[in-house]
Amino acid sequence: LWMVPVLVLAGCVALPMAREEAVWRINCGGPALTDAGGTAWIADGAAAADAAPSVTGGQAIERPASLEIAATETPELYRTERYGAMTYTFPVPDGVYAVRLHFAETYEGITAVGQRVFTVNVNGLPALVDFDILQQAGAFAKPFARTVDGVVATGGSLRVEFVPKTQNPAVNAIEILRD
Repeated sequence: LWMVPVLVLAGCVALPMAREEAVWRINCGGPALTDAGGTAWIADGAAAADAAPSVTGGQAIERPASLEIAATETPELYRTERYGAMTYTFPVPDGVYAVRLHFAETYEGITAVGQRVFTVNVNGLPALVDFDILQQAGAFAKPFARTVDGVVATGGSLRVEFVPKTQNPAVNAIEILRD
């Protein structure tokens, strides 16, 4: 029996940072980077080659380096985002996966709960419904993640779709992990 190390930060549990088999890690809206733990994240890009993830829709944005992001050793991961109606398609072998979505509300126009609400569908099924980043995080520029376990991929791909309800959906990073 081995345990995955986790880090407890200010009353919340941070993500396990080791011993996970990642199929893809993408820095949504941003360039490739290596995080403080030495993990590589690929750059976001539209309609990449068949062997790489692709995204349709949405807009990429990068916030200024002066924006302070709480409780992370890799703030640059949360200073970039893709926002709007969008779909990411990840080429994967058929199997079962976990989809981890990283968020931090960094748009100054969102000042209250309920101002950004959206749904995330994974392989056509609702995974996060009426999702509000600010409500879930509890503060502006505070990163957190939500994991959708047990995602079955068939046909060689896995799709993550962001559907607006109020304002635009937004995401900072996505991980596809073997479940």
